[in-house]
Amino acid sequence: MEWVKKVFGVLLVALGLFYALLALAPRGSRAGSLPAALFVGGIYLGFFERSADKRPGFWWLKRRSGGLAIIVGVVFVATAPRESIAFEAFTAEALDAAVRSGTPVMLDFTANWCAPCHELERLTFTDRRVRDAARRSRRLRVDLTRYDSPEAEALATALRDPRRSDRAVPGQARRRADDARVEGFLPAEMFLERMKSVSAADQQAEGR
Repeated sequence: MEWVKKVFGVLLVALGLFYALLALAPRGSRAGSLPAALFVGGIYLGFFERSADKRPGFWWLKRRSGGLAIIVGVVFVATAPRESIAFEAFTAEALDAAVRSGTPVMLDFTANWCAPCHELERLTFTDRRVRDAARRSRRLRVDLTRYDSPEAEALATALRDPRRSDRAVPGQARRRADDARVEGFLPAEMFLERMKSVSAADQQAEGR
């Protein structure tokens, strides 16, 4: 039971590390906290923690559990995707230029405190098929970390303004954008289907 208590202690420390990274380095919160917990927890609980060491069966259980945790941590780091969708910072000029040229626009609204945004970044935007499909569009990112800042409020007003919307995303294009809107996390397969539906609607509109 002493060992089990320390297992839960490691889990609590890992959870604290996750939230600390979420505040200080949000992009690496999940990628950093889980491997660290597996590495450190596996080494400590499997090889340095001494409770019930005189019981051979439990001694082997600790070693195997610790070794497994370390292996899982290594696999997690080794298989972590390295490439994601490349976004450029949103500007009204970039949006207008894309619309005037007829280029589809992919708008990503994100914030450091947004957990689904980090899930999209790590699990969806790193998918090769999603990256390939996104290359057909102009990719703009709106950072709303400071959502109450004057800049964020001005941007939200501009995007809600019907006169601005009519100029930036006219007619059928705006309705297709509404249909394609993603709120929260979507896995890569569902996100790709959403992108394909928008592309098919664009092609159908151009063929008319």
